[in-house]
Amino acid sequence: MTLAEIERLVSLRKRDEDTFSSEEREEYETLLLRRKEEIFRSIPVPTCCEAARRYPTNVYVLKDVFWNDSNEAPGEWKAPLNWDYISLNVFEDPKYGDPYPETKFCPYCGKDLPKMRRKDPPPERLCRLVNGSYYCSTCGDHFVKCLCDPLASAFEPIP
Repeated sequence: MTLAEIERLVSLRKRDEDTFSSEEREEYETLLLRRKEEIFRSIPVPTCCEAARRYPTNVYVLKDVFWNDSNEAPGEWKAPLNWDYISLNVFEDPKYGDPYPETKFCPYCGKDLPKMRRKDPPPERLCRLVNGSYYCSTCGDHFVKCLCDPLASAFEPIP
């Protein structure tokens, strides 16, 4: 999506949905679906085989949403049991993180999961929570509603 489309989606989201015209409602739902799909596709998945890329069962998540700016990727591969939480940056919370077992290898081809590194340049709109806040410092929304890219999208597999 373009930045203008994301900004339009954010402006529609801030309005009361009861005031939408039928065209605005359709536009909002279309933009929201496109953005959620885009967010989901931005989360790293193993690249070792076609099945891992096409049918992801493992995703890369950060251990701490308040990560520093070192080049070390402070994350791990997880096998999510509830895909609703994948795009949310909630894996540092034990009630969400504990049910997700850490994975060490691809369930399809058996290869070790790749080591990760920070993308250069990073995505433009990363969801950043600072100073223990539950609000994104990029867009200002509560992190559950945030439409910015998840932090894990700032990392990629090392070839």
